[in-house]
Amino acid sequence: LDNVDAAAITFEWDNTTPTTGFSARPFPNNADTEGPVTLFSSTTVANSENAYICYRVSVGASQAAGDYENLVSYTATATF
Repeated sequence: LDNVDAAAITFEWDNTTPTTGFSARPFPNNADTEGPVTLFSSTTVANSENAYICYRVSVGASQAAGDYENLVSYTATATF
């Protein structure tokens, strides 16, 4: 994640990691019964808050060649 203009972001991209130059957080895995994670939120009324989302894939040397896919769902929830 990279904060554009959101009030509060849960974590943010960081390029200061010495070994990889990249720091990120894995998304929860429904198959392992990990629950949803808040990406960003606001305690005030907002009609537009934005964050950039970047995906990174790490493939092991023993991974078979082929086409793979995954599904990531985002849910916007309003609290009144």
